[in-house]
Amino acid sequence: MSKKESESERLLFEIMTYLRAGAAMGLKDKAKVILNTYKKAMAYQNLDGNRSQTEIAKICGVSQPMVSGYVNEFVSTGLAIDPNKYYRFHKALFGLGELGIDLTSLKKLEKPQKVQESTQEATPRPNSGQTKEAESL
Repeated sequence: MSKKESESERLLFEIMTYLRAGAAMGLKDKAKVILNTYKKAMAYQNLDGNRSQTEIAKICGVSQPMVSGYVNEFVSTGLAIDPNKYYRFHKALFGLGELGIDLTSLKKLEKPQKVQESTQEATPRPNSGQTKEAESL
């Protein structure tokens, strides 16, 4: 590679970095509204242009139609691009960090799973249906 080509590549990289930073700043507020759940943010994070929606659905534990809805929203808001000659599948344009999204915080916001009712029923309850006479024995 010639010195001129190296300088051109360096300039293109600097221009791309500047444009990317500006675009991320402009989309931060919108991204925080859109990427508001752990599973949705996980789906976005896995849009690498090489994974299918079916693969992403398995990774995130949601249905493929759910991922499809997410992806349509990501593309329509400028957070991702459609498949093209360079990427077989949709691709996220930014990392979560660039958009100010913290996956760990979103994980903590998820509702805890309900305890199975059978476990709750098996737990003895104090004084449930006992008379005072039975308690004194």
